[in-house]
Amino acid sequence: MLISMCMGVLSIITSPLFFLSLPLAGLSILFAILSKGKEYQMDIMAKVGVITSSLGIVCCLLLTALMTMLLLFSPAYRSRLNETSQMMYGQTFDEMMEMQYGVSLDEIAEKASEMFHIQ
Repeated sequence: MLISMCMGVLSIITSPLFFLSLPLAGLSILFAILSKGKEYQMDIMAKVGVITSSLGIVCCLLLTALMTMLLLFSPAYRSRLNETSQMMYGQTFDEMMEMQYGVSLDEIAEKASEMFHIQ
């Protein structure tokens, strides 16, 4: 019960890190369900664990979507990211993405804007 609530709170705190937040939230929900046992109702702390982990999942997904939209559709953000990447790694972020995945971010942004009707 207490573990579920603590992991739910941690999933909210770590929501910018989806690879950490989502597993914490999933484990929180699992522990809340397992703490119920054979009873018909969950303890209040287990319910709080489910609520906080659900909030962590929602925050995580919203932040991930926001950062993806910034990456694809904000020229100022992309230029700052490319400058930082150039200083740190000697290559722009766009170059690294194209080298790694074989597709440029401009192509992805174009397809996404067509799909979402963004101009």
